[in-house]
Amino acid sequence: MKINTNLSSLIVQSSLKASTNGLNTAIERMTTGFKINHAKDNAANYSINTKLSSKISAYQVAEDNAMMGLELVQTASKSLSTMSNLGLRLMNLAVLAANGTSASSSIAALNKEAEQLIREIYREKSNCKYNNIALWGDEVNFHNDAMDLKLNSQGFLKEVKVRDTSSMTALSSVDSNTVISNGAYKISSVGELAKLAEMVNAGKVTGGEFVLAADIDLSIYSSGAGWTPIGSGDNPFQVSFDGNGHTISNLYINSGDGGKGLFGKIASGSEVKNLRLADIYMRASWSSGAICSSIASGGIVTNCSVEGGTMVDSSNGAYYGGIASSCEKGGISYCYTDLDIDVRQFAGGIVGQGYAEYCLSNATITRAGAAGGICGRGGYVTNSAFSGRIVSDDGSIGGIIGEWGSATDCYFSGTISGTYNVGGIIGTERWGHNMSNNYVAGSVQGTNNTGIFVGSLSSNISLTNSYYDSSKVAGLPVCGLGNFKECDVVDTFAFANWDFQVGINSTDSSILNYTMHMENLGLYDILNSGLNSPNSLAVIDNFLSIIENEQTKIGAIENRLESALEQIGVAYDNLVSTRSTILDADIAEESSAYIRNQILQQAAMTLMATANQTPAIALQLL
Repeated sequence: MKINTNLSSLIVQSSLKASTNGLNTAIERMTTGFKINHAKDNAANYSINTKLSSKISAYQVAEDNAMMGLELVQTASKSLSTMSNLGLRLMNLAVLAANGTSASSSIAALNKEAEQLIREIYREKSNCKYNNIALWGDEVNFHNDAMDLKLNSQGFLKEVKVRDTSSMTALSSVDSNTVISNGAYKISSVGELAKLAEMVNAGKVTGGEFVLAADIDLSIYSSGAGWTPIGSGDNPFQVSFDGNGHTISNLYINSGDGGKGLFGKIASGSEVKNLRLADIYMRASWSSGAICSSIASGGIVTNCSVEGGTMVDSSNGAYYGGIASSCEKGGISYCYTDLDIDVRQFAGGIVGQGYAEYCLSNATITRAGAAGGICGRGGYVTNSAFSGRIVSDDGSIGGIIGEWGSATDCYFSGTISGTYNVGGIIGTERWGHNMSNNYVAGSVQGTNNTGIFVGSLSSNISLTNSYYDSSKVAGLPVCGLGNFKECDVVDTFAFANWDFQVGINSTDSSILNYTMHMENLGLYDILNSGLNSPNSLAVIDNFLSIIENEQTKIGAIENRLESALEQIGVAYDNLVSTRSTILDADIAEESSAYIRNQILQQAAMTLMATANQTPAIALQLL
């Protein structure tokens, strides 16, 4: 018998410790519900459980992603349904207008309803958003007045309310030797318009206003030198001329001199407005424009158009414009041109050199170096657009300005090509003016130094909030030669590409890609031509075809997203079941272990007392 070492007590202590640990484990498992609470419980399964939990969490996010993607697509689908219903009503109106049984008043009523339907279609397209994100690519984060020009073939031209001229003095009744200093005079014939030119050029007109009372055909001046401009170098036009919404057609000028146009120089304080020229022919050596040769500071040409005809140079001269050869700030506004300009240098669809705002040109310019859709050289252009064509064997070709200038809030959707320094907004820029709010949606082609916005840049300027259509300028840099100090440009169509993350991996199988973009719907053409025009039904058919194509694409992506949601649900359930098998505690089993360890603990405690008394028996041997 040993006194120093109580083997019985040590045995009981070990058993007590084991039963206590077992009891604590059972309590922990029953209170947490998990049989693996620490890595030491089951190292391999603990690692597996961690991986399963991360995947389950990721699938929960993927399910949310798929649901939000489905809601986004359904928002677009609802928008398409609205536009489709409006388009069907528009089709009904067009079919009714095409029948030929409606009076002009009925056609006018149909066109009024059609206008509201078209504007609502475009409003619905622009306002289709999900979570403040525009869903159709060509309307995203870019809007200015010039942007709307792609929808209206004559841009900013304002409606003219025809004035009553019956009480005005006919210019034919005025003696040619009389000096006119005030009053309003009406012009109703070729003779009266020619008389105005004669009196102005003779210095006989110092004030007053002249108003067209009828359309005028200048065909009688279609030979020789042709028309003599209203206003000469010594006696510029210095009063007001109101075209009153009427048209002067067949202007013919054939001269080896420069400074030509319907008018000569427009002096400070004078104005030409509300005039339409049609079918012109102009041949001059330099500094000429269809409306006028030039506009002095303080002179104005506004709400005028030049539609049809040709402008050519007679001696490789410079500075030609569809409206004017040159003008000062504020000189040209709200004008439209659509003519052929075939000259050697410094040509613009609106102005050869100078300022222009709120103008649209659909001109075709050939041969010219330093040619721009709006301004040829040295231009300041705002809120304007070019949808025509420039084909040149020279350089400094720009969708808005040929060379040297400032362009903001401008839109280019035409086609330009040249040999060097070719840009969608400016061909060559050296003045250092920052550029912003410009949109290039046209074709830009050049041999050397060709860029999306600028062909060649030598000044340190910034380009901000500007957009382009990558499908039209594929492979081109933002600037052909040189760099912008700050460059904030975006491919407009990037906003229409959606990647829905519906899986938990980075592979293509976890991503659904969808491109949402509608091309130019073209419905605004109907506003100009009317529902009863021959091509209205074709335009509406094309619009409905665009809508139907997008509806088909959206239906397909909706089905894919719903399929992805179902797949996510199956994968989620299976992973949760697997994790439960590995992680969850069997409460019946753990309760049995709890009772067993509790009994063992109590037995050990009882036997501990007996074991501790064993050494005391040694006293009986003494």
